[in-house]
Order: sequence, then structure tokens, then C-alpha cells
Amino acid sequence: MEESQFDYDGVNESTALTTGSLVSLIEPLAGNAAGSRGVVYHYEVDNGISYVSVLLANGHDIGAFAPGEAETSLSCTGIRPLDYVYVSPAQLQQDYAAGVFAPYFEE
Repeated sequence: MEESQFDYDGVNESTALTTGSLVSLIEPLAGNAAGSRGVVYHYEVDNGISYVSVLLANGHDIGAFAPGEAETSLSCTGIRPLDYVYVSPAQLQQDYAAGVFAPYFEE
């Protein structure tokens, strides 16, 4: 499995989240409606736990999801290659405003 794969028990490799995964919210979250679309822009491992971070089409960074949280909060709807290096929240918002993520939110 590639380093950027989000791997956890109970999910097969074909549904694992990775950088570039397109997702939708299963339930409302942080003021965002169920079905809101997003993209996984960052993957990291901290203390042996894999996390994915999600940016929604409306520009909201809804934070990092650990395996159990991702399973109950996110539905993977596809994947598109994404070569993005996360630097900071401010840079993420600048990149969003500049349209870096726009292709991931087109219908």
C-alpha cells in the first residue's frame, strides 16, 4: 500500500481515503450540510494514527479525521490526482481563493 493511503481495519483498500479522494459528508458537520462535497488535501501519521484533512467546496477546512471519524463522517465518491503540499491554514485558504482546488469541486 502506498504511503499516502489511509488504511484502517474494516475498510478495504479500494475504499481507503488518500490525498485527492473526493468525499461527501454523511451527516451535517460544523455548520455544513450532509452531502457537502470535499477533497482530501493532506495525509499524515501522528503517533501511529493516520489522519486525513478535508477541504469542502465552500472553502471550509473541516479538519483532520482519524479512522473511526472518517468512516462515520465521510463517503468517498471518487479520486483525482492531487499534488498538494500543506503548509499552513493561511496558505490553504490562499490556495483555495486562487482556485487550486476548483477542479475538484466541478460537477
